[in-house]
Amino acid sequence: MAPSERGATSLHVKAAGAFHEGDRVRINPGGATEEDNVVARAPCVLATPLRHMHGLGEAVLLLNPAAAAAAAAAEAAPRAAAGRPAEGARAGLG
Repeated sequence: MAPSERGATSLHVKAAGAFHEGDRVRINPGGATEEDNVVARAPCVLATPLRHMHGLGEAVLLLNPAAAAAAAAAEAAPRAAAGRPAEGARAGLG
């Protein structure tokens, strides 16, 4: 990641194409300036301004890819309509 000032609403990262609208990201995970945000618009325009200044080379971790979540929901819909539990769902004995 390139340096970003406090209050900035975008990030400059090497793999900007990996981030999509709705993705949750963690900036500088484990560091003193760690913070979470949401990608409002690709590539890497944030939903809220940064609370901290971030330096060159800090990591940006993808927490929950929106595309993967949407694909999982689309896959679960036909199962639910057929009365089958979604993949990975838990059912209790009753």
